[in-house]
Amino acid sequence: MEPDFDQLWFGLDVTRICCANSRLYKFFLYSHHLIRSAFVSGDCMPSRLFEALRALAHPARMEFLIWLGDPQTHFGLTESEARDGVSAGRFEKGGLSQSTVSAHLAILQRAGFLTAQRCGQKVLYRRNERFVAWFKKALGDRLKAGGMDIGRL
Repeated sequence: MEPDFDQLWFGLDVTRICCANSRLYKFFLYSHHLIRSAFVSGDCMPSRLFEALRALAHPARMEFLIWLGDPQTHFGLTESEARDGVSAGRFEKGGLSQSTVSAHLAILQRAGFLTAQRCGQKVLYRRNERFVAWFKKALGDRLKAGGMDIGRL
């Protein structure tokens, strides 16, 4: 029996997550369409892009990336603190437990979106801007190949 794609997509409720942000909603719809098409057709989507899309499939991970894009604003850090990175404990402001936050950060790190540096007993996380730029380009290229334009997002 074939696995159900929607179960593999973690049962993501896009409308509930993205109702306040139409651009984010469109991104989820396009990425869901891309992965679903590749899954159903057996198309060989580059595994790195596929894993990056899966890493963004959870709303908390998307929020973490947004927060890390401007850590001074979202975490109240000074410029030098923000340069060093953000400890996992700061992400609990989203109402998630420490173990859940750690699991989400690990997924983002494995996908390439984050870098981590141990500093004493803490692990400091930063957004990997080079990977984010690669991801945007790779996703845009893939969408254009499928007849969609990421500029419309």
